Amino acid sequence: MNRFKKIPVIPDVLFLIFIFILFILIRSMNYSLHINFSFDQADAGIKIMDMWKNSEITLVGPGNSIIVNGKQMIQGSLNYYFPMIFFVLGKFDPIHSSYIFMLFTALMIIPLFFGIKWLFNRQVAIFITILYCLLPVYIDSTRFFFGPNFQLSLLPVVTLFMGLYKKFGDNRFFFMIFFSLGVICQIHFATLFILLLLSAYYLISERKNIRKFVLATLGFIIGFSPIIIFELKNNFYNIRILAEYWQLSRSAKNFELTPHRYINSLLILIVLSAHLYKKYVNKKTILITLFFLLIVDTFLYFPKPSHAYGMNENWNFPMERKAYEIIRGQNIKKYNIVNHIYDNLSIVIKYQMKRDGVIIDFEDYYHNDFLFVISNNENIFNDPAYEIKTFQPNRKIKEWKLNNRYNLYLFERIR
Repeated sequence: MNRFKKIPVIPDVLFLIFIFILFILIRSMNYSLHINFSFDQADAGIKIMDMWKNSEITLVGPGNSIIVNGKQMIQGSLNYYFPMIFFVLGKFDPIHSSYIFMLFTALMIIPLFFGIKWLFNRQVAIFITILYCLLPVYIDSTRFFFGPNFQLSLLPVVTLFMGLYKKFGDNRFFFMIFFSLGVICQIHFATLFILLLLSAYYLISERKNIRKFVLATLGFIIGFSPIIIFELKNNFYNIRILAEYWQLSRSAKNFELTPHRYINSLLILIVLSAHLYKKYVNKKTILITLFFLLIVDTFLYFPKPSHAYGMNENWNFPMERKAYEIIRGQNIKKYNIVNHIYDNLSIVIKYQMKRDGVIIDFEDYYHNDFLFVISNNENIFNDPAYEIKTFQPNRKIKEWKLNNRYNLYLFERIR
């Protein structure tokens, strides 16, 4: 008998403790230098901060990247309420709040492991849990606030119900598979592809059972109901925007296969395709996978990064914080800020100002007496952007070095 054929029976709790510690250790290396807290995160954070302070309730969420004639597709309000949990626990500090989210994604190893164990077996559960813990695409996607990352953190709930249904055959668990998927799809519509995958999977495995199909449909509709109600009340707004988008684009040439477009579907594909590869999962393949990914992750994540994930070269959130602290220390009034690296509106710095109760007219770039500029040089006033072009004539009155590439400049408007 092949001595690698069966993995020794490791108590589940010991494996989960081991993988939980490993999950956190790898993501904690240079954490503040790796995390992406840029425009999208800060913009949503400001909205969430206002909602929390004002006890505001909203039934719709932010727009997404599909824009037609100035109109965006609207996503679900879970994009606000789910990260609000972590923002509040972290006192709206971006690093602390994001780290708490990362700890939550670590805890989701538990439903992922047991769901797959009941769906297949312990070996497959260990193998897929290792992939969730150590694949670089999942390390990057479980460290910062982003809609698809929120979905990824909740998908283990779907696999848990899949495992419970396989173990007990209870239709209530079958209903919950599609209900939880409907809830998760409110965050980002790309996850609708997972609905197609699971529908096809269960149509085949349940031998086209119409009653099960009706139950699955009902579960998804209830879970996805806030978006459905929004569509019915607004003359199918999102569907119309999507239809216009496809009419205008008629091409996928601009489509970029970035991680957020496939991380969730990939996880479900890894789970469902275990039917094909589970016979190859044994002690040898598990150990090879574990050590190979550990070596890769050591080279990728232990060295100090030059920039944060998804952010510009030589730029990260600590640089945003450094610039903010300098600006706040100048004790001047009637100013505004331009981050000429990637965001002229400087939303990340304004998020920090709002958190600390610093009040300026965030939107006014026409009447400010002073302008702080983050850039790699001071010759930026040929830029046609209104935040810059309108601040003329001017003179530079101060300069601070932020790192070896970028400086912070202070300009005064000449009246």
